[in-house]
Amino acid sequence: MVEFRRLARNPILWALAVAAVALQYNDVRDRAPDLSVETVSLAGYGLFLAAGVLITTNLSVSRDRRHAMPEPLAALPRRAEDRTRAITLAGMALAPCLVAPMVAVYLTIRHAQGDVAGRIDWYEPLALVAATALAAAGGAALARWLPSLIAGPIAVVLLAMATLLNRNRPDLDAFGGFGSWFLPVVLRQRPDWPGRPSGLHVLYLAACLVLFLTVALLRHRVSVPRVGAVALALVVAVPTGAIASTRGADPKPGAVAGSDGSLGPDDLRCEVRDGMTFCAFPGYRPWIPLWADAVRPVVEALPPAARAKLPVVRQRTGTWAWSVETKDGSLDTGMVWGRGAAYRTMLAGGVAARVTGLSEEGCDGHGLARTVVALWLLGRTGAVPAPEGIRIDVVGDRVLGRPTPLGVRYGPTEAEYARRLLADPAARDRVWANWDTLLTASLSEALPLLGLTHDLLPIEGPSEVPCR
Repeated sequence: MVEFRRLARNPILWALAVAAVALQYNDVRDRAPDLSVETVSLAGYGLFLAAGVLITTNLSVSRDRRHAMPEPLAALPRRAEDRTRAITLAGMALAPCLVAPMVAVYLTIRHAQGDVAGRIDWYEPLALVAATALAAAGGAALARWLPSLIAGPIAVVLLAMATLLNRNRPDLDAFGGFGSWFLPVVLRQRPDWPGRPSGLHVLYLAACLVLFLTVALLRHRVSVPRVGAVALALVVAVPTGAIASTRGADPKPGAVAGSDGSLGPDDLRCEVRDGMTFCAFPGYRPWIPLWADAVRPVVEALPPAARAKLPVVRQRTGTWAWSVETKDGSLDTGMVWGRGAAYRTMLAGGVAARVTGLSEEGCDGHGLARTVVALWLLGRTGAVPAPEGIRIDVVGDRVLGRPTPLGVRYGPTEAEYARRLLADPAARDRVWANWDTLLTASLSEALPLLGLTHDLLPIEGPSEVPCR
């Protein structure tokens, strides 16, 4: 209890727990919650806490070898073995006391934001508890077998490098890269990767915890039970880590993290909102209202007859082979959804492009009336048409490029006419009255129909692959 109170009063450990929550929230604050992967990332930042526990217990156990302490401590009724056991058990007991509030605070914040998707794998927080307790045992073992002030920091640096270098790619070699699931925490996880062998990993960490605790005590006294405990821990830890590494690298096509099995396109669940169909994987249906809200201004700006041709929005994964551009006119959205304008603009722009016939990615929309109409539709969402079209690419959880509306090329002339159309209160009536003509006419032919005048703005025709 003395050692537990001493560790619990250490402000550095609590500061590291707060820092882990703050860093994780800073990473995802502009994205809708996906707890299938965020608990994994939180455990990654929790390694700062585990590192603090390792160094603290290492210094605590080795204190009786510093500053002329051996002679005063020799007069105490308790010996070095008792101090090793007390400090190690205190660090292990403190681990859940640090991790549980950290996880609870983070989950409370994310749930308070609403629109929570994914499934929590509760083995991931347990793995962080076990890794933190293992850090306490590892720090004690280092202090007894390598009594040096720099042993703890060196161990932390080596573990950090191994964790960062671990690829954990399910499409790579059988053990997923350097270290794999033999490490305390496996950092990387994407929503469209297979479910993690997190239960096996917790069992592996528990076996390692027994191993390091016993190794620390073996420095004081060798006994048959302790040697047996080391052997049993190795028998459990080595096969468990190997099996977890193999399962973690087993690619199941279409699998979604946190699911009970492989999920493919047939597992999508669909809802109709505002006359438009949205399909999401189980666990991601809370995002359907966000998607519907993003495209609602475009849908409301369409004439009633055109709303029958609205595309179906389907969630897709970005890793597996079945995730290709759809040929049936449907629109894809990904496994990450941001709260900023980029994701809303990308989805709304896709709807505007498809209902106006600009469905061919990368085609040239210069000089077409429907390009201006598509930009006007997108402008109803508040997105200002950019002078030129730059395609948005989403890689993992990052949006690359500027948040531009359409996946087609256009110029400043089309963008300027779209801005003028947005400023005209009667524009919707004109677009509705001439909808069919606008989808086939050139821009110069459509200007009178839109109530726009042809001034000095040059109207260029398509110079590359024209939009059909």
